[in-house]
Parts: sequence; structure tokens; C-alpha cells
Amino acid sequence: MGPLLRPLRSGTHAEDSKTWAIGDDFTLADCAAAPALFYANTVVPFADTHKNLAAYLDRLMARPSFARVLEEAQPYFDLFPLDRKPTIARAGRVARR
Repeated sequence: MGPLLRPLRSGTHAEDSKTWAIGDDFTLADCAAAPALFYANTVVPFADTHKNLAAYLDRLMARPSFARVLEEAQPYFDLFPLDRKPTIARAGRVARR
């Protein structure tokens, strides 16, 4: 596991029973986590190694507000500074290696 995902390891079991970061309600914590997880998954895809986290990102991406943000940002994905560019995966299909 690379250094990028090391901090995520501590939350992988806690989110088993939660719909959102803090519980059953969508909060500002989820708003803050969404872009960080989206870009982290672009750099180091985690769907195969962090299934709960990938499911959480799927739920975030399925929210209409975040889906709209991603759609509006899509024309700028080519400006991402790494070779691997962000893509919008549909629910249940978080980017894999």
C-alpha cells in the first residue's frame, strides 16, 4: 500500500456500518472527502484494496450535486498534472488499476 493510502487504512473498518463519513446523514465531512477521494483514486486506484472506501466513493459520485460538479469539471480533466487523468466512473465502477 502506497503512502497516499496509508491514512485511509484506519477508516476502512469503521465505515462498514455507515452510509456517510459520520453516520447516516450526509454532512460537510462528506463534501470535504469527495474531491480528495476522487483525485486519490485517480492517482492510486483503491477499488481492489479498499472495497468499503470504493463503495463510499461510489455513493458520493451518485449524489446529484457531486455528479454535477464532476460533469462540469470534466472539460478540465486534461489539465490534471499526471499522466493518468481523472475519469467519471459510474456507480459501482470506481476506477481500478
